[in-house]
Amino acid sequence: IDYTGQTLDQTQNYGWSQLVHPSLMHATVTEFTARLQQGQPFHLENQLRRARDGEYRWQLHRAEPLHDEHGRFVRWFGTSTDVHDVKLSQQLLREQNDELLRINEDLDNFVYTASHDLKQPIHNMAGIFEELTRTAYFRDPDAIKLISMFEKSLHQI
Repeated sequence: IDYTGQTLDQTQNYGWSQLVHPSLMHATVTEFTARLQQGQPFHLENQLRRARDGEYRWQLHRAEPLHDEHGRFVRWFGTSTDVHDVKLSQQLLREQNDELLRINEDLDNFVYTASHDLKQPIHNMAGIFEELTRTAYFRDPDAIKLISMFEKSLHQI
């Protein structure tokens, strides 16, 4: 009553439905009606207009059928809880997660490209070095040591 500005009488016979955001009204009424007919506990979320400022805020509605000692339906007991801030936080987290996924994909593409671009010259150097050590004659006594150091560095790269 405080939130909606409607009296209890005004909410009867689907009077509450005029408070539901227009984009959700049909689905809300359809779901609500089906649950009432089934007589099963239910919960649904929608946006209701707040009386004091006209803002639509997300609400979680839960209802339980109450039965007498013979199992006959008596009436519904329900609550509506403002979950607007939770919904906005969830939306923000989804958006941030989507952005992080895009960034991660961009990084994966960069790493793949950089790796490919770096491997090719290294393979070329390894082939040239192999050919050089197979065919060249080295007079320097430290040549074997230098060749070993170069091979080790090339392997590390």
